[in-house]
Amino acid sequence: MSIKKVYLEPTDRCNLRCEMCYRRTWEGAAVSYSPEMENRIIAELRALPDLKEVVFGGIGEPTSYIGLPRMLDKLADKKIILTSNMAQLSEVNKAAILSHVDQLVVSIDGGPETFEAIRHFPLEKVMENLRHLREEKKRLGRITPRIYVQMVISKRNIDEMRDVVDLGRSVGAEKIIVSHLLPIDMKDQEQILYTLYRNDELKDLFDRTRVYALRKGLGGHFPDYRIKTERHCRFIESGSLMISAEGEVVPCYRFSHSGREVVLGRDKKLFQQSFGNVMHKDLQVIYDKPEYKRFRQSVLNNHHASCLDCDLQQGCDMVRSSEMDCYGMSPSCGDCLWARNIVYCI
Repeated sequence: MSIKKVYLEPTDRCNLRCEMCYRRTWEGAAVSYSPEMENRIIAELRALPDLKEVVFGGIGEPTSYIGLPRMLDKLADKKIILTSNMAQLSEVNKAAILSHVDQLVVSIDGGPETFEAIRHFPLEKVMENLRHLREEKKRLGRITPRIYVQMVISKRNIDEMRDVVDLGRSVGAEKIIVSHLLPIDMKDQEQILYTLYRNDELKDLFDRTRVYALRKGLGGHFPDYRIKTERHCRFIESGSLMISAEGEVVPCYRFSHSGREVVLGRDKKLFQQSFGNVMHKDLQVIYDKPEYKRFRQSVLNNHHASCLDCDLQQGCDMVRSSEMDCYGMSPSCGDCLWARNIVYCI
């Protein structure tokens, strides 16, 4: 399998401090790509023959990284996706986004009151930046960047999905992406909507919202409404990897940093899973390491335990961290909510 898609986290700093963000549980100080690391990453990406897509995101805010316009320009021949809170939009970043970004994914989690309670920032400023971007697109006669709106749903904002559709439509968005909340503490756990068994009410709400979005001209991606045994890792299956702000080559967002999560009421310690640092070895060499190959094969073949629907989970010590599962697989993907289509990132 070759590398087809790379997630870049040019910084893990952020200009917001959102209530539900799991960067709150991280250990260590925030960092960004150094100029040397940036140049190294660009050179490594340009050497990959099958690379088609580059996603600028991670847990930090990429528009906070001073070198973003430079990196966008140097990777202009790739499909570029930018995930952003759009809280700040400098003229330099706006010009680079209009010139090089194919898809812009913007987080909007409800109407003005709910948005500010979650993001601690006024929604109107985000909408103003998006309107300016749309006006400039129209002036230049461009169809890119295509705007997608992403919403993290919980009990506090579940009744505002249609409002987010309308907000997206007002700035020319083409799609709404809905993801469940990933709890970082027991307080968040009380806000989750997905369940272990039947959830007909939530399924019906998703179906009705999907139809509403289509009538407004927006496509939609909606997560599952309950835990299912079937698992698919979009990161591994798409030939992806991630380069963290420290330059660590990790397989996915979940293993990009050490921290904690709460899964169905169980507190879990997460450990970063790095297979090497881009400053020390070539990216392809890291990707081809035997231990990285074994990990990808174990994920593709579902050799990891399925902790979420295991009857023994309440008495198992192994579910308390991502270090190893009861099959001896390390790191453990048994509790991964991304693989169950509960948490979703583009």
